[in-house]
Amino acid sequence: MNDEYNISKIYADIEQEIISSMQRNLSGHINEEKKVGFDYPQWQTEKLSSLRRYQVENAGIINSYTKGLPAKVKAIMQNELKQGALSELAKFKEALAAGYESSVIMKDSFFKINTRKVNNLIKSINKDLTKANQACLRYADDAYRRVIFQSEMYVANGVFTEKKAIDKAIEDFEKRGLHCIEYADGSMRDIADYADMAVKTASQRAQLMGEGEFRKKIGNPLIVISEHGGTCPLCAKWEGKILIDDVYSGGTRADGNYPLLSEAMAAGLYHPRCRHGCGTYYPELDDIFNEEERKTSKGLSANTKSDSNSNHPKMVKTIDYNDESAIMKELNAFEKESINSPYERNCTVTSDGKVWQIDGTSGFVNTGLIESQDGGSNLKDSYSYHNHPKTETYYSFSGMDVGFFLENEQTFSKASDYKYSYVMRKTPETISANYYDIISEFDDTRKRDVLQMAYYDLIDIDEDEYHETMKILSKKYKFYYERRPINVK
Repeated sequence: MNDEYNISKIYADIEQEIISSMQRNLSGHINEEKKVGFDYPQWQTEKLSSLRRYQVENAGIINSYTKGLPAKVKAIMQNELKQGALSELAKFKEALAAGYESSVIMKDSFFKINTRKVNNLIKSINKDLTKANQACLRYADDAYRRVIFQSEMYVANGVFTEKKAIDKAIEDFEKRGLHCIEYADGSMRDIADYADMAVKTASQRAQLMGEGEFRKKIGNPLIVISEHGGTCPLCAKWEGKILIDDVYSGGTRADGNYPLLSEAMAAGLYHPRCRHGCGTYYPELDDIFNEEERKTSKGLSANTKSDSNSNHPKMVKTIDYNDESAIMKELNAFEKESINSPYERNCTVTSDGKVWQIDGTSGFVNTGLIESQDGGSNLKDSYSYHNHPKTETYYSFSGMDVGFFLENEQTFSKASDYKYSYVMRKTPETISANYYDIISEFDDTRKRDVLQMAYYDLIDIDEDEYHETMKILSKKYKFYYERRPINVK
């Protein structure tokens, strides 16, 4: 979770507060004592006797910064678990569009948190952070004593005056930091580094759990390990490899002639701060598929089931593309018909004036088929509307929606659910982007920036997670974005 959840910063702030506490406690009496003649041994004895006050102050610092942290960690872990499953749902839809056959029908609303698993994970991370708090207090006590005796050494050897000796000893402590956590390799790390590592590792496990829960539902435990530059030697040999997930997805050796994920993890994969992830392996999405074949899966959204003719776009009429009021009238009428539909529907007006409609009754809406089918139309500069069914809404556009909008350079896109309507409109400054890159950036932005807002209770995570993500991306890619509540009479 890194600083996307700001837990590392919390502990960095704790470290600075404890150092400030030490300065206050050690320097408090020097000016008064100098007036009557500074007696260093007496100062040292007095400061050691005030250790208890320092301990109480430090405990108060930690409690004030970590108050409510367990509940916030719980909410974040539960969300990561859910998002892991939903990311797999998006890939499942893509595989269906590419020809994957499944007897299982999956909906965005399918996911239920496995209470036992996620609670065990939450207990584990909160226990780790509690241990870190305790280690921090012990280390601060020891550091307090070391600074007293180190400053005495500086004075005794004529290196510094009393005040400079104390300042120098505290400065040395500040440079070292609260290196109070010993890792398995014997190295000592500061508390902020440890908190960052512990929470990031737990976040990764929560996401892997969510992905695994989805694979159990569809009965496919095969995964592919991600690839990225600068990988470490522990993970390099597993990049791009197909594995059987026997850890999170319930796979066994009987599921294929592939290594087990448990074996890879025992060899170092998913080590603390590991950047690797995985995705369900679908042969239909393997590299043997060319870019054009992959492109037909773009525009895929909501609902899942095997493909049928009802998902194919139908050209219902032609209107004057140069008359924007006519286009908006068409989209508004379609919105009234579709807003309460239990499945997704789409209406798109292309630059040749054709009005296309797609019903998602068979499982999903694939707007990209407008371009790829015979007699299709180019999606550049198109206008579109689609609904988000009540059980499948995040109250704003998804990463797939905005990726489709930017890659196809659409002029206007609108969506709505039972509570909000939201629009994207191209401006003269709008920056086009790759569909898959935007999906990835949408998820990264959500995790890095938006969940941090939720951590500080700045937003309602249930209603505003995707909305806040869209606000950030709209500024970066310079398109107009707005969300409005629907007036319910």
